[in-house]
Amino acid sequence: MAAIETRYEPKSMGKSMTEEKPYFKYWGKADRGDPDRYHCLVYHCLDVAAVGMTMLECHDLLRHRFSVATGLDDKSVKQLCTFFMAIHDIGKFSEVFQNKRIDLRQRLYGIDDGRQSTMRHDNLGYIVWKDLWDRLVCDAVFGFNANHPSEFELEDSFNRLACCATGHHGYPSKSNDGHRELSAKNYFSGRDIDTVYLFISEQWQMHVDDVAHIIESLTEDDRINQFSWWLAGLLVVCDWVGSDDLIFDYVDEPMSLEKYWHVIALPNSKKALSKCGLLPCYPSESMSLNKLSGEDFSPTPLQTLCDASGQFNEPQLWILEDITGAGKTEAAMLLVNRMMAAGQANGFYIGLPTMATADGMYRRMAGCYRRLFKHDQSPSLILAHGSRHLSNQFRASIIDIPANQESYGENEPTGTAQCIAWLADNRKKTLLADAGVGTVDQALLSILPSRHQSLRLLGLGTKILLVDEVHAHDAYVNQLLKRLLTFHAHIGGSAILLSATLPQKMRTELSQAYQWGLGSHDCQSKACKNYPLVTIVKKEHLQNRPVKASKGSIRRIPVEFIHDINSANGFLEAQSKNGRCACWIRNTVWDAIEAYHHLIQEKIIDPSKLILFHARFTLADRLRIEKEVVGAFGKTSTAADRCGKILISSQVIENSLDLCLDGMISDLAPIDAIIQRAGRLHRHQRDADGNLLVETGAADQRPAPIFHILTPEPVDRPDGRWYADFFPKAAFVYPNLGQLWLAARILKKKGEINMPFDLRELIEGVYGDPFEPVPEALLEASNVAEAEAMGMASLGKYNGLDFYRGYSFSSGQWSEEIHVPTRLGEESHIVYLAKEEDGNLVPLKKGKFAWDLSSIRMPRRKLDNLAPMMREKYQDQLDLLVQTEKRLNKYAVVVPVTEREEGKWMSEGVDGNGNTVEILYDVELGMMVGDEIRGG
Repeated sequence: MAAIETRYEPKSMGKSMTEEKPYFKYWGKADRGDPDRYHCLVYHCLDVAAVGMTMLECHDLLRHRFSVATGLDDKSVKQLCTFFMAIHDIGKFSEVFQNKRIDLRQRLYGIDDGRQSTMRHDNLGYIVWKDLWDRLVCDAVFGFNANHPSEFELEDSFNRLACCATGHHGYPSKSNDGHRELSAKNYFSGRDIDTVYLFISEQWQMHVDDVAHIIESLTEDDRINQFSWWLAGLLVVCDWVGSDDLIFDYVDEPMSLEKYWHVIALPNSKKALSKCGLLPCYPSESMSLNKLSGEDFSPTPLQTLCDASGQFNEPQLWILEDITGAGKTEAAMLLVNRMMAAGQANGFYIGLPTMATADGMYRRMAGCYRRLFKHDQSPSLILAHGSRHLSNQFRASIIDIPANQESYGENEPTGTAQCIAWLADNRKKTLLADAGVGTVDQALLSILPSRHQSLRLLGLGTKILLVDEVHAHDAYVNQLLKRLLTFHAHIGGSAILLSATLPQKMRTELSQAYQWGLGSHDCQSKACKNYPLVTIVKKEHLQNRPVKASKGSIRRIPVEFIHDINSANGFLEAQSKNGRCACWIRNTVWDAIEAYHHLIQEKIIDPSKLILFHARFTLADRLRIEKEVVGAFGKTSTAADRCGKILISSQVIENSLDLCLDGMISDLAPIDAIIQRAGRLHRHQRDADGNLLVETGAADQRPAPIFHILTPEPVDRPDGRWYADFFPKAAFVYPNLGQLWLAARILKKKGEINMPFDLRELIEGVYGDPFEPVPEALLEASNVAEAEAMGMASLGKYNGLDFYRGYSFSSGQWSEEIHVPTRLGEESHIVYLAKEEDGNLVPLKKGKFAWDLSSIRMPRRKLDNLAPMMREKYQDQLDLLVQTEKRLNKYAVVVPVTEREEGKWMSEGVDGNGNTVEILYDVELGMMVGDEIRGG
């Protein structure tokens, strides 16, 4: 790491000359508690620039990535970035901003012009920059004038970087109102504009001496456009770090800017970065899988290939395809170790499809992630999703900055207030941490027009992006994932994708998206039907490496079809009486509730042996049931724990829990879901009674499993109601009837799932070249579903940011009012259940996070809001909750419930059509609404 220059040798400038500089009469930050305490605007600008300069000095990899992106050497790229960071707050020189503290305006200037505006200072900065451009060029401030042959390209490049600099509050700046360009004269006095001109000129002279080299680079406006995404992220980080007034104390005494820079700003910048945990941790050397995992075991063929293959000295994408439980995660972490050791990253982020899978991965990583870093380092590991605060293991470093600075107006967040707001929500900080685990959504936000996307993109740029269970995503998320891979590849980032059921077409598209980001537009991908498979993607080539199946993954699972509920009940009854454990996975919550209720009402299964698990329980009850499920069917469960236990579940166990069942029934579902569900059968090796076998290579001693599928008969000529008549509610969940019919046909023909050798045939027989033609009666539904998928993919393209347009309002649908989703699907929201105690509404469940524990996610079509009659009854208590509970704002849906009998709570709401519906929350069955209460 290069040494940071902190010496100061004063130039010949008299004190009076310094004090006469007009920019000392502008405040940048102010303390509302002390009207006489403020920080000079130019000093704050230098604080932020110093943080950026130091960050680039300390982060060798980040500096290298910036150099490659711009075509500049290390020295020049630091100079260019430092200049633009120094001018980030030029919008605060405006009268309308300075007048937000009239007392300071009068004190500094002795006047009160009274001009006001709601225009934010980030936009004001860009407006005055563009107004000054011709004047700056005419005076050759940057070393060229209007006669330069590339003047137009230089203007585009300078404007793009100025947009990054001024747009440091999470959105690109804009200089128009949507119809016309705005004039700085409407917001700045003539003196303000002259002061901005002086400050820009001095900052260029102060920070830039390699003018010719930098100007030559800036003539390549396309390259600068693409670099702007990461400079914008750097500006966001540096602005909030440079706003820490516990380190960058308020200074209002005039001194030369060179003196402030060397004596105050630079020395404080490293302290600030250290306090924030933003100085890089150094990776460990390459190590064996056993040393990395801390366990002694024989590697699988997949892990051996990852250990022995590959040159890691360039950006690359690895796609690992193997069955669930085959050790893909361990193989991926081996690759992470190799890539980090080779200097391709200084950390990693693991994105998973659900919060539950993220929680599980976080627990796994907590015990081993430190081995990826040198032993004397203290890397942070952060869990990132909406409910991460409920994880007892989660420990996050949060910058302790007191909130003594209020915002200067409704549209003017200060650096400190912004810092506190997004650091308190660690999901935004996750990609800056050394190691992060969370949902894939947190990474996808980096390529959507969402606030602080550039911050996330910057953090991800020096990390290995690892996305698990890629097969679990829909067309919309897949499109966003491709866009993310393109962005990530451009900055030189490497990635790893894990999947058990990835169609070849999707593998090809993901590979091409990554190669496009590397600058290769002649992407060639050969079809490869091997399974398991490793695909290695680099700029100049793509390689498919077949992998030998691991011994423990080779299984033949016979498949039997059943065509009525009685057969399903009979199978579960026999399993339970024989001391075996089994599961029935249903395709909807209501189907699960109905099956569970019937088994109890008809006394088919002893209630003490029966567990119901789905998504429509309060979080408290869901956590309780999940613990019971893991205890009965998890890896460490014993014969006594498992004996005769029957689980009725929705899809919640499909990806999230490590369960091992003796027997299973599944409703007919898409082929990838079927394969995932089958992976829960005999997942761990056990003895005849069901106890875990710990000996390496031990054979399972239980009777061979049979995978039962409840399905309508896959006849040659089904009618259009073939699936809906059998599964009336699930037909809305899985509308592509052709794919369901193909799945049933191919499974019936084969009569088994031969893992892993059949998986490619099964997947491609449904999603690739169809196993056989889809019957005409099912084609219409299939075509509609495929058209909807294409529409979702198109929306993903539309919503994703346009990489080649650079960081600007033209790159996407930017709006502070519109939330661009990371996922599509049925609209849902969180409902909070409350009960009345002593005249007040309190959470239904008790605990440290009682409102979270009392929450349920509900489809809006079923429950949109509280019924008007109930709202009128509880209006005063609801209003009080809005005032006292931060999360329960006016948009939150709080449902007061009354206990009618033990464990059953009633209320009334309105559905998505505005109809009044009854609400029943049953601690045994979960949430039911409307007709569901009366049997569906």
